[in-house]
Amino acid sequence: MPGAASSALGVYQWVQKPMSDRAVEDERLLALIRDSYTASGKVYGSPRVLETCARRENNVANIGWLG
Repeated sequence: MPGAASSALGVYQWVQKPMSDRAVEDERLLALIRDSYTASGKVYGSPRVLETCARRENNVANIGWLG
């Protein structure tokens, strides 16, 4: 099955591809959000987590998906 072999190669190459700058930034922001939530005793909602992140960081525009 030539199609399956080329498909497997494509998936392997995709998995091995380095993360984009946006993906790296998203991971960093996610860690910041998780830290904020954990530090709050896991009681903060998204508005307060966003506020806490905004105080810690200058660039939180990418957290818009939070709510």
